[in-house]
Amino acid sequence: MCRGRPRKACSPGVNVARERQLARLRRDQDGATNFESVAHAWLAMKDWDSVTKKRRLDRLQRVVFGKIGS
Repeated sequence: MCRGRPRKACSPGVNVARERQLARLRRDQDGATNFESVAHAWLAMKDWDSVTKKRRLDRLQRVVFGKIGS
């Protein structure tokens, strides 16, 4: 029976356990540290001229972030 569950979860063809697993994975990924945020923090810590920081960030955006992803 579907007591206490949303109506959508009671629909035929919906795997409740799988939906729970996917929700947990999404929640974990949202809180995870990603490469792009670490790279921005790394650039912020550097004591470089603004032109150098801009060049490094541009290169990361063009070359690295596209290959690795966020």
